[in-house]
Amino acid sequence: MADPMVGVGITSGDSAAKNGVIDVNYTYGSNALIDYYTSLGMNTFRISFTAANLLRPGSGDIDSVMSLVKYAASKDASVVLDLHDYGYTSSGELIGSSPQSVADFASEWSQISSKFSGQSNVIFGLMNEPNVQTATEWLAGANAAIQAIRGNGATQMVLVPGSYWDGAWSWTVSDNASVVGKGVVDPAHNYAIDLHNYLDTDASGTSASVVPGSGIARIEAATDWARANGTKLFMSEYGFASDQSSLTEGKAMLDYMYANRDVWVGNTSFAGGQWWGDYMFSVAPTGLGTDNITNKPQLDAIVDSFHLGASASTIGTGSDQLVLKISQDAYQGDAQFTVTVDGHQIGGVQTAHALHGAAGYGVAGSSAQSDTLTVLGDFGAGPHAVSINFLNDAMWGTAATDRNLYIDNATYNGATVAGGNLALMAAGAQQFTVPGVSTGGSNASGTGTGTGAGGSAGASASTIGTGSDQLVLKISQDAYQGDAQFTVTVDGHQIGGVQTAHALHGAAGYGVAGSSAQSDTLTVLGDFGAGPHAVSINFLNDAMWGTAATDRNLYIDNATYNGATVAGGNLALMAAGAQQFTVPGVSTGGSSLNAPSLILMHDAGSTGTHVTSDGLISYTAAISGDTLHFKLDNGAFTTSVPVLATDGSADGQHTVSVYETSATGLTSASASLAFTLDTHQADGTTTVSPTASTGTVAVIPATGSSGPSPTSATGISTGTSGTVTGGVGTSTTAPAPTAPGLALTHETGTGSSHTTSDGLITYALAANGDTLHYQLDNGTVTTSAPVLATDGSVDGQHTVTVYETNAAGLSSVDTSLMFTLDTHHAASGVHVV
Repeated sequence: MADPMVGVGITSGDSAAKNGVIDVNYTYGSNALIDYYTSLGMNTFRISFTAANLLRPGSGDIDSVMSLVKYAASKDASVVLDLHDYGYTSSGELIGSSPQSVADFASEWSQISSKFSGQSNVIFGLMNEPNVQTATEWLAGANAAIQAIRGNGATQMVLVPGSYWDGAWSWTVSDNASVVGKGVVDPAHNYAIDLHNYLDTDASGTSASVVPGSGIARIEAATDWARANGTKLFMSEYGFASDQSSLTEGKAMLDYMYANRDVWVGNTSFAGGQWWGDYMFSVAPTGLGTDNITNKPQLDAIVDSFHLGASASTIGTGSDQLVLKISQDAYQGDAQFTVTVDGHQIGGVQTAHALHGAAGYGVAGSSAQSDTLTVLGDFGAGPHAVSINFLNDAMWGTAATDRNLYIDNATYNGATVAGGNLALMAAGAQQFTVPGVSTGGSNASGTGTGTGAGGSAGASASTIGTGSDQLVLKISQDAYQGDAQFTVTVDGHQIGGVQTAHALHGAAGYGVAGSSAQSDTLTVLGDFGAGPHAVSINFLNDAMWGTAATDRNLYIDNATYNGATVAGGNLALMAAGAQQFTVPGVSTGGSSLNAPSLILMHDAGSTGTHVTSDGLISYTAAISGDTLHFKLDNGAFTTSVPVLATDGSADGQHTVSVYETSATGLTSASASLAFTLDTHQADGTTTVSPTASTGTVAVIPATGSSGPSPTSATGISTGTSGTVTGGVGTSTTAPAPTAPGLALTHETGTGSSHTTSDGLITYALAANGDTLHYQLDNGTVTTSAPVLATDGSVDGQHTVTVYETNAAGLSSVDTSLMFTLDTHHAASGVHVV
């Protein structure tokens, strides 16, 4: 059975006051009320009005109601539009007493529905408590109103009350059931019978007293009737006081509706508005807008009966059970996240509901304020790496205006997981490890440790893949505003899923063999074969906020393969993208073959850093006559010398790998060279000439000179010394453009906290005539400036990145701006200047 719609009426004051002034005589509600009630898990709000006030020109009422409807939609909540005229038209006619009264009533709903037909979260409540006319007279007006609503193309649910004050207890003992219940005509077949219920002696709701047993007894007959007739029920109004007898009967009624939610599709408590004061049936919290909010006992009863606040759900399939207890700080929206086990995401995007710190959160067996997410899978013996990726962090300056996610505890197949509690205070992933369980005569291998945000919990150890070969990576990071994430690819095949770094680069012990203090250990398993093997590390979530202290980077500190250190296996990934190194091949013959060597012909870098403006590389085979095999970056090994363009389009970091094969079939290990190509200072005259005395072969001439084309340098056999020189043709190029600037046009934040209410960004070209390229968050790079909606639907944290290209095709470096969009006070319209 689907969960019912549950909520409150948020209108308060004298909403029937003729010519009343909104927010003076009455108020329809507020965004703050919607925020609070949705934070408890409620999803439906009743807004009451008179036709005279709502449709009065210039009153502002319909604009106010529309604003609340749209805001509720942004919170995934529905709104019942309750026409509160007790069975009369705005001119005072008793609906059903004459054909004109029926026509006038239909006209009122035609006008109202025309305004709200496009709002899919609206429910049309035809009338509050008609009471003078007969059921037959009322039915004529109800059906006319439904036809008017459908005539405007509105297909939303309609709530149809009976007459005689619309009491649930009298539905079957009056002719409401037989006349209204059987006589509704709705072309869209989307309606429910609207009933009210109070528990005092005459069911009028005028006394705080309750009749024992009335909580269930007064709605049982209507429930049975609805089920027998295939009709849905909606209780748009009820109330009970806060004394124990009232709470007992009220709670029984609510529990009964939840148990029969196949019939009772929704309900709204009568008095949830802020102006009700000490009214006996008020459920409005006290202290709203402060740090000391107190719920009424009746509100707690609603939350408990309908299991709000906390949710219970299951994702995945299989015999193993990972059970997560989850809570959140839910300011301006619920926290959203994904769950990954051993690199594989289970299910889709999950949404938290339970409020962190509320009664019962995280307590086994308690559903008051702790979500229960059961993750199923055939995970096997383990250990298992569990990653929680927090997607929509938001922070508006104080602890009370912050959205966070908490994993309060975790169990695996009934056993508590040590370190299975996480506090995700910023967007990004955090991890814990489910211990392995021995399945045979030997111990299960590979364990991991839980981690906190930003690498603060130290190093982790984890294993991905399966097989007999072991590539062990030592990893660290600069973790500003979240942990670095990456993937590992061997010979073009990704191993495992998205990995997350934890150890902090530069801290004690990082990168030291045998030390786990500040160096993650990632063991990559596979049956990789003799080799050589190309290893690629793809850094996914680089971030830079202007200083070295506000930068996220990833480091491969060292690598070993089957116990042997891999030369060149240390990488510094300072920008998003992939870098590579090569694991040497292993000889398959009867004797070994040494690896060839390679160096830059013109190395302008400092110690440990290789930079060239021309890309010329000298390759030296171990044995003259052997064949060299080359690979550039993530490409395949070929016998063609790699060629890089010198027009600036290939500038950046590259890795060239080479191995050799002998005539007898031996294969050497692979040698690699990582370098940066920077053609800004190239003189455009570099060539390589054959040197007869050494047997050097020039395979790549400068651009425009004579000699073999790059593609002809295949199947190279080395000369006397086995030396081959290759590289790139060069050309004279202009310097790359300077990076563009960008800043919020209207900055409302302080210090390094960038906040805007309109999302307007000013971009400054470094040179007129250049082209800007934009990226919003993790989206695609385009030449169209990003535009953010100002209806509140995309409020939160964003990053805009921009770079510049000139007429020569050269690109600048990126410039990024991270900011928070908060449109609560935004004017309409979005533009970029």
